[in-house]
Amino acid sequence: MKAKYILVGLLMVALVMGGTGYSVSAGPGDKVTGGGTFINWTYPNDYAQPGDKVSFGFNAQITNGEAKGQFNLVNHNSGLKLKGTITDVIPSTLGAQLNGTLEGSGIDFYVIIQDGGNGANTDVISIYFDDISGRPEIYGSWSKGIKGNIQKHK
Repeated sequence: MKAKYILVGLLMVALVMGGTGYSVSAGPGDKVTGGGTFINWTYPNDYAQPGDKVSFGFNAQITNGEAKGQFNLVNHNSGLKLKGTITDVIPSTLGAQLNGTLEGSGIDFYVIIQDGGNGANTDVISIYFDDISGRPEIYGSWSKGIKGNIQKHK
């Protein structure tokens, strides 16, 4: 009986200490890069329609405790082109959240990316803008993945 309690205690410690695989660490040298295309699947909104072909590119890293980087997006159906500056990088086990501001408009955005490893359509991206009530997802590839590559570097 005592061994059972010790085992349960050890499992709880492992979960609390990050044994779940979903830990977040924003350390120096964390870097994410990526680019590619995807077919948008979000609900219609001011920026995108379902089925729009979207290209994107980004680079973001933490250097000396400061985030830096760029984000670019082109909607080939509407002709919309956006460029933003990365102001915060929140790394996770498989990817990161990139926060920034769009140039020209000052609208804040955040991008959630996931590096699914090597293989066809395993990386995903989701893009949000703060100027729409409720901050719905504006562009997303979660159901299909991207044609391109998202890479988390250490």
